[in-house]
Amino acid sequence: MALHRPPRPAEGGFTLVEMVVAAAVFSLVAITVMGVLLTTITTGEKVRTVTAAANQAQLVTRSLNAGISNAAVPPSLTAVGSDQLLRARVAGTGASIGWSCQAWYYSASERTIRTTTSATAIAQPNATQLAQWTLLASEVHPKAGSTTVFSLVGATGIAVAFTVDAGEAPDVVLESTFTSQSKVSGGSPCY
Repeated sequence: MALHRPPRPAEGGFTLVEMVVAAAVFSLVAITVMGVLLTTITTGEKVRTVTAAANQAQLVTRSLNAGISNAAVPPSLTAVGSDQLLRARVAGTGASIGWSCQAWYYSASERTIRTTTSATAIAQPNATQLAQWTLLASEVHPKAGSTTVFSLVGATGIAVAFTVDAGEAPDVVLESTFTSQSKVSGGSPCY
């Protein structure tokens, strides 16, 4: 009688061809996922920088609107080299009207717009004093085609035109005019 050996069970595992195909499919999926992830991260960063720039522009707008619309006329605008100092006598909003001095300063070298309020006249600040003013916006420069951020409009208004750098995204542009609604003149000067 001849010995009969039972057939050997098939060896488990993958062939070399199956391994190469699996690695190729995994690589394609990983590359696609990484591309989507990098695009999402890049887009998110652009959105954050544009949002930050827009928020700064809105902060300048709110400050100027609140100050200039309640200002005694005329406001004062002084050029200091490439810098600009805008000053106004501003009415308070309490039960009895109180007046204060408010100023906005565009620094061309620092590319900032800052503001301050005082009970007394506001003089041209030096660098140390300016650093104490409230920062409204940074990475600011005059709108293309202009050399100034602020300009007087008639006897009661201020025009503002500037851009805020938004990194890799297009700059945020702000252009607006603010007019005094108080029609009050005279009083203690703020300049």
